[in-house]
Amino acid sequence: MKAAGMRTIQRAARIAGVAFLGSSLAAAPAFAKKERAGKEWFVQPTIQATQAVQTVRQNLDRITIGAAWSKYGKRGDLKIEAPLLLDNQVIGRIAVDPTNGAILPKGFSLNRPLASSTPQAPAIGPAPATEAAQKALSAVTVGGYALLAKHGESWNVPLVLNGAVVADVKVDSRTGAIATNWKAARDAVRFGRVSPRPEQPLPPR
Repeated sequence: MKAAGMRTIQRAARIAGVAFLGSSLAAAPAFAKKERAGKEWFVQPTIQATQAVQTVRQNLDRITIGAAWSKYGKRGDLKIEAPLLLDNQVIGRIAVDPTNGAILPKGFSLNRPLASSTPQAPAIGPAPATEAAQKALSAVTVGGYALLAKHGESWNVPLVLNGAVVADVKVDSRTGAIATNWKAARDAVRFGRVSPRPEQPLPPR
C-alpha cells in the first residue's frame, strides 16, 4: 500500500513538473514578442536639444502656411487647422478658433458638445482661417528648448505666439533634419488640398 501510494505521488509530481515546464515555454515567446514590439527601446540622440532649436530658427523664415481645412471631432465639435509647410513637406499644424479666427494654443480643445447630432456651423471658413494663420506666422518665434519624443527619435521644438505654444516642429535626433509630421500630413491629405510628396508614401489612415 505504501509503495503504491509513493508511486502515485511520484507520478503526480512528474505530471505537475511537465505542466509547469510547458506553461513556462508557452509564456516565453509571448514575453519575447513584447520585447520585440519595442515597448522599452530608446534611440540615443546624436543631435543635442540646442542644435535642434538652432535648426528650426534657421529655417523659420522658410516655413509657410498651407490651405486650412475643417473637420469634425467625435462630439460634433468643429476643428479648423492650417498646415505648416517646409519645401512642400507638412511639418506641423496650427489650430484656428472657428468662431473668431483666433490662433489656439497647441492641444487646446473648445470642447463644445452638441445636444443634437447637427454639426456645428463655423463662423469662419478655411479661407479666412488660412489668412489668420499666415498673419500669425509672421509673429511666431522659436522656443528656447526642445523636448525629446518618440523614444528619442526626434526633438520637438515649440513655436510660440504671445507666450503660448501654438505648434511644434520635429527634428530628427540622429540626422538633425526637420521631419515630416505624419499625423498632420495625413489630415492635410484627407481634409485639405495638400498632395503627398512623390518620394513619400501616403500617410496611413
